[in-house]
Amino acid sequence: MIGAVEARTTATRELHGAPVRIDPEFALFADASLGEPLLVHDVAKQPSYWLVPVVLGGKVVGSIRISATGGVAAIASYCRDPGSLLRCPDVVTRISADEAERRAASRLDVASGEVASPPVYVHDGSPGREAWLVETLALGRPARRIFVTASRIYERPVDREPGQNAESE
Repeated sequence: MIGAVEARTTATRELHGAPVRIDPEFALFADASLGEPLLVHDVAKQPSYWLVPVVLGGKVVGSIRISATGGVAAIASYCRDPGSLLRCPDVVTRISADEAERRAASRLDVASGEVASPPVYVHDGSPGREAWLVETLALGRPARRIFVTASRIYERPVDREPGQNAESE
């Protein structure tokens, strides 16, 4: 697994490379800079890849996904219209860990003593299917995995893997 410095170096080359400069989808990238790389984990909380935010005017206009071995896996544009810059996210995860924790708390069964772990940013299944993961304990045992994104919340028991017909996926 490469480190944050290597991830940022690779993302810098990509940000200034010809494909990004030519494609109109990435027009806002021309005047952008890179934010701090974020390590994305798998659901087992093992490091998986880096997500490097592309920042313009304090807003995240896109990201560059860097694989564990240092290759560019994907480039994403979150915003394309310079007039809509204020509507772009403030963070590469689109919502903060604090917001994810607050949203997940609304799902807890506090009457039965269920408690939540701090959020961890993960890919739930294939890379790119990213969410904040909040695991819960009930009666001292792992109970649920709550996944929080900017647009939704879904969950599954801790023993169920992605794609196993979780009730609210």
